[in-house]
Amino acid sequence: MAGPLDEQKLVHLGYARWSESKGGSWLSPRGIKVDFYTRDVGRIPVTWILDHAVQVKLGKKEINVIRLEGLMLAKHRAGRTTDIADLRQLMTRRGGNIDWNLMAEIAEPLEISELRKISKALAR
Repeated sequence: MAGPLDEQKLVHLGYARWSESKGGSWLSPRGIKVDFYTRDVGRIPVTWILDHAVQVKLGKKEINVIRLEGLMLAKHRAGRTTDIADLRQLMTRRGGNIDWNLMAEIAEPLEISELRKISKALAR
């Protein structure tokens, strides 16, 4: 379950704060930007994020990452220029893979309608 982030442990493991981040982003020992979620993200409960996380193989390890539907909704709700650009990329590359029933667990009907229109326009 989510809890306080132990920054000393991260530093000991070779992580470093990402200097370009205004939030809590870190760089892994391999230089990959990482966000650690310990609280709700874009009004999406962290429990939902953890319960629906997808395992991705990174080198020899598997890590849990927020699933597509949660990431897209968080980007949509944030609405910053970089988030909109990220959402556009996600919709172009993965818009055809959205589980709309799962999205309905966390999104408002109007958000789903907007995201469906964007997905239809951009999905390959």
